[in-house]
Amino acid sequence: MARRANLSIFKDKTGVETLGILEVNKEVQEENPGTFKLDPRDKADREKEEPIESIVLDEREPDKTVKIGARLAKQVKIDVSNLLKEYKEIFAWSHEDMPGISRSVISHNLAIDEKSKPVVQKRRSFNPERSVAIKEEVSRLLVIGSIKEVKYPEWVANIVLVEKKNNQWRMCVDFTDLNKACPKDSFTIPRIDQLVDAAAGHEMLSFMDAYSGYNQIKMHKPDEEKTVFTTDQGLYCYTVMPFGLKNVGATYQCLVNRMFVRQIWRNMEVYVNDMLTKSITTDKHVDDLRETFDVLTTYGMKLNPTKCVFGVPSGKFLGYQVHQRGIELNPDKIQALARLVSLKTLKDIQKLTGFLASLNRFIAKSIDRCLPFFKALKKGKRVEWNADCENAFQALKEYLGQAPLLLKPKPEVSGRLTKWAIELSEFDIEYLPRTAIKGQAVADFMAEFTEPNMEVARMMVEQAKKKFRWQLRVDGSLNTHGSRARVAVLTPKGDSVESALRFDFKATNNQVEYEALIAGLRVCTALGADEVEIFSDSQVIVNQVLDEY
Repeated sequence: MARRANLSIFKDKTGVETLGILEVNKEVQEENPGTFKLDPRDKADREKEEPIESIVLDEREPDKTVKIGARLAKQVKIDVSNLLKEYKEIFAWSHEDMPGISRSVISHNLAIDEKSKPVVQKRRSFNPERSVAIKEEVSRLLVIGSIKEVKYPEWVANIVLVEKKNNQWRMCVDFTDLNKACPKDSFTIPRIDQLVDAAAGHEMLSFMDAYSGYNQIKMHKPDEEKTVFTTDQGLYCYTVMPFGLKNVGATYQCLVNRMFVRQIWRNMEVYVNDMLTKSITTDKHVDDLRETFDVLTTYGMKLNPTKCVFGVPSGKFLGYQVHQRGIELNPDKIQALARLVSLKTLKDIQKLTGFLASLNRFIAKSIDRCLPFFKALKKGKRVEWNADCENAFQALKEYLGQAPLLLKPKPEVSGRLTKWAIELSEFDIEYLPRTAIKGQAVADFMAEFTEPNMEVARMMVEQAKKKFRWQLRVDGSLNTHGSRARVAVLTPKGDSVESALRFDFKATNNQVEYEALIAGLRVCTALGADEVEIFSDSQVIVNQVLDEY
């Protein structure tokens, strides 16, 4: 029998946000300096960035500094500074300071399907400028030991250069064919909204980022030569886990979950290489940081000092501004949206809707506010940015300029709902919509003003009972191969339960009919039937049950 309980959980559809999708020319803002006020609240309320200061970890190397909160109490600032100096070895200022995680702890295994054939991609050519950039990057990777030269590889991929914002080139490898041959790792990546909710409501926070995160994990030795890429200088493969490979995020998350298993949800939140140490009160923060640093030291993971901030009451975590009061929209996202001008192409509107999807939890009635954009997308390539789109766009800018503060959910409330749902799941609970009030009113009117006819009522009750009665149909057969029986039960709701029986003992035809009847009655009893109408093709059996024979 079906057992079902429904639990409504409200959730957003956040993902990893990329602010770069909404870049615009700064000249547009300069030409229209007064078209949009970022936030009409006073300047103090718009100050989202916490003041920070740098401290030197080693007087002999004054260039090695880390950032801490400038508003820390005097004694707390001294304690945090001393702790950072004590654990200065957990920071890496270059790849030479990063030995990597031991293979005995974890390594990235490709697990290539044996049925997949190796692919050697056709070599691409680059112009002189890009060739120089590739040569420099390959030389750098060789020096730090991230790659090594190989010969006669089975898998060969091409290099892809991506231009950075500073007009420099980022070297990537096209692992498309290799990724197709690898199965997907089912290791669960944490939900961003849950991590952000868990980070809010704490008095003191420290934000950390791993140095060249993925490269701290080494490749599984037999899989190194499957990551080969081709250059003018030769063929090289990765000895560390590179960007672009399938399942690298799952491998890294598996590592940090294993490292911080005793801290996650208590005083630590980790999403891949983004780490956050949190403390309910300021006086506990030094102890929480010490616990985190001990784990980093044990596993040999290194932090990027330029991306770490320690001892601040608020900061940016996974695209949101978190602090003790709750969760706020990232100011960078508001500014990115404020700098946008009217959109014209289909791709521009798609970028906008994707960007707004990441802000869904901050936008009340988001479907209504974004409806003009979705209507425009329905036209496909003939998209037209009309007046409705422009008005909705400007209204969204103004609304997000005053985005609300989201309070941290109460865990005891959601916990009680989950507990009730689990406890109710053992019962046969089914939701039935309320019947139309008009039909109920007519039925009540007829029942009130119609004279009773007891005979008719009795017949209707009997017909109803007969209509919704349990039915049992049995049949038995005997041949040279043995004896068999068939049982079919029809429930009052119209459900059918059928069973076929085969007896391993010798029996007459009547005995088979009796056995079929007994088996059918057992099925009805198990299903909870209280009154059963039995059908059989054996008159002997029927009369015997009715005490007529």
